[in-house]
Amino acid sequence: MTADGLSFIEWLFPNIWQFFSDWKIPGTNMTPASWFIFFIVAGVVLTLISKLLGVSWFNNR
Repeated sequence: MTADGLSFIEWLFPNIWQFFSDWKIPGTNMTPASWFIFFIVAGVVLTLISKLLGVSWFNNR
């Protein structure tokens, strides 16, 4: 990878994260980044709980 490509990647990821964490969704007082992290963590936790309890959310599984 060239120095320009590496420089672009070093610029891109912090700026994307800053875009998703600088403004708040009206009425929720939460940023899009916090919602994104919440949905990922909630999905992982629900999957672990369903596997531990042996619960299937759908009948075709």
